[in-house]
Amino acid sequence: MKSLVYLASNSPRRLQLLQSIGLEPQKIDVNVDESVQALEAAIDYVVRVSRLKANAALFKRQQQNLPDAPIIT
Repeated sequence: MKSLVYLASNSPRRLQLLQSIGLEPQKIDVNVDESVQALEAAIDYVVRVSRLKANAALFKRQQQNLPDAPIIT
């Protein structure tokens, strides 16, 4: 039995990497603004966008009454 994980990313490479370790993530489409803010450091950008995606995916998962599982952004 494969472990359930959700993928809140449209990155083909991220999907490929997860599949290469035996995961078949269930996609959760999220619509978040991934624009870099003025003077935003790279680490701040990554943390901010990851949190936005994770929160949006969690909200969608709860709305759709999907089972609990890790969300990868």
